[in-house]
Amino acid sequence: MVSDLHRPEMLPSMRVIPGNFCKLIPASGIKKVDLDGISERKMSGGKLFDFFVPADAGNCPHLSITNRPDGHITGDLFEETAPGYYSFSEPRLF
Repeated sequence: MVSDLHRPEMLPSMRVIPGNFCKLIPASGIKKVDLDGISERKMSGGKLFDFFVPADAGNCPHLSITNRPDGHITGDLFEETAPGYYSFSEPRLF
């Protein structure tokens, strides 16, 4: 992921680097109340996305440790802040 530094109004949002096999997929089962207070304040009502590495990507973990048969969800959550731009959200630690 990369930030567009020439667009300071978009910071801290990032976009996926073109040509990268990784993608953001809609998160399931995550609610706003499951996030820490800082992340809740950053959220503006957008959907949450998981960072996903497909199995055929060169940087996918070995299949013996992936958490899905088609690849790996890293556990990093992002909120879409503008079309194609995402901001990191931290899960609440219990």
